[in-house]
Amino acid sequence: ALQRHWVKEHLLADLSARYRKQGVQVSWDDSLIDYLLAQHAARSSERDWERFIDEQLSPLLIPHLPRGVAMQIKTLNVKVEEGKVKVHICEPPAKEA
Repeated sequence: ALQRHWVKEHLLADLSARYRKQGVQVSWDDSLIDYLLAQHAARSSERDWERFIDEQLSPLLIPHLPRGVAMQIKTLNVKVEEGKVKVHICEPPAKEA
């Protein structure tokens, strides 16, 4: 439970902050945290964890970074479905006329 909290509140929170600065709001589903904990050796160092998280998640998130001038913040939800990490784009709520 302690490691789960650390992954969520430290590693994933840091990654969220990094992407938020670039215009992407990321939320992490519990299925992703379960997956990461199952995939990676519990005894690994903090550095190994950071590298692992980066290798697992960055290639999936980078294509969603906003390009050009229109800095509309994208909201992504990252979860695991059928054993694969998936990124879902959360549609912004429609503006009321």
